[in-house]
Amino acid sequence: MKAHFLATICILLIPSFSFAFSATETSANVRISVENQGMVSILIEHEVGGATTAVEISRGAAPGDTVASTTNAAEVAELEKRIQNLINLINAKKIDSAYTEYKAISVKISSNTALRTTCGGAFDSARNRMANALANEVRYGTKKVESRMNSRESVAKVRDSAQWTKKWLDMLEDMNHPDHKSLTDYSRKILSDAENYSPSSTRAASTSTSSSTSTSTSTFSSAELENWRGGKLSPSRFVALLGPAAREVYRRTGVPASVTLAQAALETGWGESTIGSAKNLFGIKGRGPAGSITVPTREYVNGRTITIRDTFRKYNNWMESIEDHAKLLNGPIYRAAQQYKNNPDQYARAIHRCGYATDPNYATTLIRLMKDYNMYQWDR
Repeated sequence: MKAHFLATICILLIPSFSFAFSATETSANVRISVENQGMVSILIEHEVGGATTAVEISRGAAPGDTVASTTNAAEVAELEKRIQNLINLINAKKIDSAYTEYKAISVKISSNTALRTTCGGAFDSARNRMANALANEVRYGTKKVESRMNSRESVAKVRDSAQWTKKWLDMLEDMNHPDHKSLTDYSRKILSDAENYSPSSTRAASTSTSSSTSTSTSTFSSAELENWRGGKLSPSRFVALLGPAAREVYRRTGVPASVTLAQAALETGWGESTIGSAKNLFGIKGRGPAGSITVPTREYVNGRTITIRDTFRKYNNWMESIEDHAKLLNGPIYRAAQQYKNNPDQYARAIHRCGYATDPNYATTLIRLMKDYNMYQWDR
């Protein structure tokens, strides 16, 4: 049976103060703290349908004030159901619908202290998931915009990608999530470049070329590596061939050689596919110092594997490819990974979280390769 509870508390030491709430009650505990100058702090803990809810009323209560903060088992159950629905939408990659649900829940929970106390932890967890899902879309879209500008694609294609990315970026910035500030700042810069983009401009090509050539200051030389024309090698042979170059770049840039080797092995199939004559060990898209090449490639989109045609960078030699890869990982998109330069496993997980690859098992695969073929030896 539902019981309605009405409480009126008069505090002898201060002017009378009244409050009321009505709910299905099995117990209620009230703690009152009288502060200086007649200020009052009241904490009400009451059990509703098996769940304990805390309602706090503090400071500034004037005589005759009535404060109502109520909730019931049905409200709590409904909010918990909506939070779970939000998580389900995020997991299903229905980001538009998820964001709409997130905003509705946010309004409801911010206007009810009791609901916030009861369901706040679950909502905060869902909020973090929402922000991470949006961040992944922003990273992917930003890289797509950069790739299309670097490849000098049409204005329509660049602006189409920029518009799609801006939608996710606006949502992420609206959430004001502190973990993604560097990403949003960088993405805004790229979208600003896209607004002024023209295929006839030299921005994209000069940026790509200078970034690659500016890092090619190493005195490293390996005739065996220079003479390699690509083609599948045994894992041990592949690691032995590229290991010295990966170590040299690691010493100058901090990108773990073991991660470099694992990514190169995974992207090329132990050297079998280096994107035609591009000498591209990492599948980096855009225009490189030796131009570009367009080929079919597989992508994971909304949980499905699809085949698209995309443009990839070409390099003059293998060392250029490794150096350009390091420059990419030391850029702002992967800033969160740079704290793990002495921990290759964590570094692999971090670049994956930052959106390096769309394959959900990417980091796990890299770590397995590093362990199975003792690639860590090249980090010394």
